[in-house]
Amino acid sequence: MLFSATALLALLPAVLASPVLDKRAPLLQARDNAIAGKYIVKLKDGASDAALEKAVSKHKADLVFNDGGFKGFAGTLDADALEAIRNSSDVCTT
Repeated sequence: MLFSATALLALLPAVLASPVLDKRAPLLQARDNAIAGKYIVKLKDGASDAALEKAVSKHKADLVFNDGGFKGFAGTLDADALEAIRNSSDVCTT
């Protein structure tokens, strides 16, 4: 079966929107009792204390986690801050 260039180009937007190509950290949402604008951010395993301090200083953290292998924070994030955090190389992507 042969595909025309037009048909392949028509599929390009769907491929580019694929989650596989999305390099941002995933956004997992609570099923019940979610509080709008509140998030828990987990840094990658092995992230430095400096990376945690940098993230906390940029965003309003209500709680900071740096114990038992979990490094991150919980706090209020607006849409711009959420996008910045999801694109951070220090944030866990799995």
